[in-house]
Amino acid sequence: MVIHRTPNLSSYDKGSSLTLNCSVSCVPDCTIQWSKGTTVFTTSNGVLSLSSLEPDDAGTYTCSAGNSMGGPIHKTTDFTVKVTISGTGSGSTPVWSWMVTVLMVVGSLLSALRIY
Repeated sequence: MVIHRTPNLSSYDKGSSLTLNCSVSCVPDCTIQWSKGTTVFTTSNGVLSLSSLEPDDAGTYTCSAGNSMGGPIHKTTDFTVKVTISGTGSGSTPVWSWMVTVLMVVGSLLSALRIY
């Protein structure tokens, strides 16, 4: 049993798409299904297409295959979904820039309060 991710990454941007392809050679033919936790996905030929990824889509996906001769056998793949913070604060300064500034000020205050 082989699982391919297209594109082949371990982390995907929010809103992007991902295709999981599970291939297995069975005689007689196997029934292949994908699942995540208790959710089972209906697929065609072992291909699961996920579009407009959200953080809740991240996790472990399991491909299961079996036929009248035995199984099922299982193989898993997992990935994360990245959320990018963009935009600006109250002015034209990027959000990440003022967050770093706040952290530096708090760090300086904590250093000044240390008792020797």
